[in-house]
Amino acid sequence: TDNPPAYQRLEQAREVIDQAIQDLRHYMTSLRVPPPQISLGDGLVALAAEPRFNSLIDVRLEVNDGAPLDAESIGHLLGIAREALSNAVRHAAATSVIIRTGSADGSSVLEIIDNGHGFNPETEPGFGLRAIREHARLANAHVTVRSDIGIGTAVQVIYPGQESGL
Repeated sequence: TDNPPAYQRLEQAREVIDQAIQDLRHYMTSLRVPPPQISLGDGLVALAAEPRFNSLIDVRLEVNDGAPLDAESIGHLLGIAREALSNAVRHAAATSVIIRTGSADGSSVLEIIDNGHGFNPETEPGFGLRAIREHARLANAHVTVRSDIGIGTAVQVIYPGQESGL
């Protein structure tokens, strides 16, 4: 406290560290998804209806709820959708999101597409994007994230081995 500039820098460093700890805790808890007792389609409907999303963004669902998935996979796919919606609201300033499920080439597909401001894919991914990739890995799915500045972001998850849509 005898050196105000040094004290101010220490306070700023403490705030940055506190925020990093909070972000890390959020990331860790986002990966612990309790297995839902509902289908992926019903879970997506419930997710889109959450006030923290539907009051801030227009969420349009195009759900083909076909092939059954195990509860753990559904939990991870819902975790991906939750993180993508959260990123669209918190970081992309999106006004609308389309969540689509279906099938292609014998695999099930989940897509989350927003109209936000996008980001440079070359930048270091944040916690949300890391959580999306980790959920995909744990679900044995392949995830692709495409983003164009000024246009938006599209997250596509391919879950192999399904004969019809999610």
